[in-house]
Amino acid sequence: MTGGYSAFTGYMNGMTRPTFAQSSVFYGAPLRAHLDSDLRVGISLFLMLAPLLLAAALSPRRKPAIRIVEDKFWLFATLYAAPVILFTTMIHGSKPGYLLLLLPLAVLAAVSRVQVSTSAWVAAIAASAALSFFPFERVLKPETAFQFTRATLRSLFLIEDAQQAIAGIRPVGPATVLTNRREAPNLRSLRYHFPSAQWTNQPGGCIVVSNPWQTIEDARLISSNPVYALWKRDCVSPPAGGPR
Repeated sequence: MTGGYSAFTGYMNGMTRPTFAQSSVFYGAPLRAHLDSDLRVGISLFLMLAPLLLAAALSPRRKPAIRIVEDKFWLFATLYAAPVILFTTMIHGSKPGYLLLLLPLAVLAAVSRVQVSTSAWVAAIAASAALSFFPFERVLKPETAFQFTRATLRSLFLIEDAQQAIAGIRPVGPATVLTNRREAPNLRSLRYHFPSAQWTNQPGGCIVVSNPWQTIEDARLISSNPVYALWKRDCVSPPAGGPR
């Protein structure tokens, strides 16, 4: 990019500020949106660290224990983790991947205090796999279940199922998107993958993509899973080739 530092910072601010304005009160987001972002961070941390905590709980303490305080480990840990925690909780934490930087530190902290056995590692891996594909919608309310599911590997398969279902109806004409979030299916991804339809976030479309806990009046449910719902109204839509 030409223009020097000023041009670069202007470009980056133009990209990041609108995103931060959706998740941080320091950039103008509502408090509820900021708290929702922090909730996602907390859920992602739980899903990431719970298997490791299980491994630590199943392992005996090291004797003699490594004196990590005297080795200034906690100072290193604080300096390492603070930028990640501050950024994800104060500015933007919508993606679980942002927190993966903390995983090596968590593993190092665990193995420095306990003698992790092979069986404990196996239990941790099994727990991680179980959490990654656990059907949270069976035990939690749909809104809460979605917050857990979106932070798991299972969400990728559910999103692909949603994309296939939308492709199956060959969307054309006016279409509404009510999933105001970063993950697909959202307004941006649907406009990219299915340009034959006129996707907006305004109500009244013949095709509606919503969150799974929403109900659309005067529309029939075509398909749904824990990350989306697809609805269709009986209204006139132009053919796939466009209006005649």
